[in-house]
Amino acid sequence: MSTRILMSFAMADGGMMFVQWLRNKLMAQYGLFSTDSVYVDFVSARSGNAYYGTTPDNALPDYATVKPDTRAHMRSATNAMPIGAMHPQWKDMLEKAMDEAEVVLFILTKQFLESQWCIQELKGFKEVLGKRMGVKGIVLDLDGTGFNPATYGLPAERISILQGAREAHQGGMLWDKGLWCISEGTYGKLVTEIGAHSEWREG
Repeated sequence: MSTRILMSFAMADGGMMFVQWLRNKLMAQYGLFSTDSVYVDFVSARSGNAYYGTTPDNALPDYATVKPDTRAHMRSATNAMPIGAMHPQWKDMLEKAMDEAEVVLFILTKQFLESQWCIQELKGFKEVLGKRMGVKGIVLDLDGTGFNPATYGLPAERISILQGAREAHQGGMLWDKGLWCISEGTYGKLVTEIGAHSEWREG
């Protein structure tokens, strides 16, 4: 199944858990079940063959590595470590999903703007816009960054910018203290901007 929505985000400061929460809501909203239908890179990476814990010296090229992310800035308020996944073909997988996606959603936070990889994805979206007229870009600004598409060479008329805010939440996918989501009002605005898309429904 093709990618319908691709999410670009920073994993730090609870971003990793937030996008899983949002991915679940969007998949339920649009009746999607395929792993890549709402593309989140680390979810797709661990959906196939994987090594758990350590990667052997003779690792196969289509196997991801799944293990705790021990980097200090990834730890939660209670010092818990999220489970990360890295696929050796992550770049090809991301580019394929970006080329397929009908909606590319950028979750804009301070951490996003501090990440060279996130900025690379943002700038790379310019190429996608040049190749495909139908793709929609949405920026969900959660930290009041004052995002300006022109700064990244993006045409303002092809990018929708939604303002939102983080809301503290604990429960379900947001299992630890200090995690956050968005309000139902902000989520509703996002769904409105994405559109109805009854043709996406699977099964």
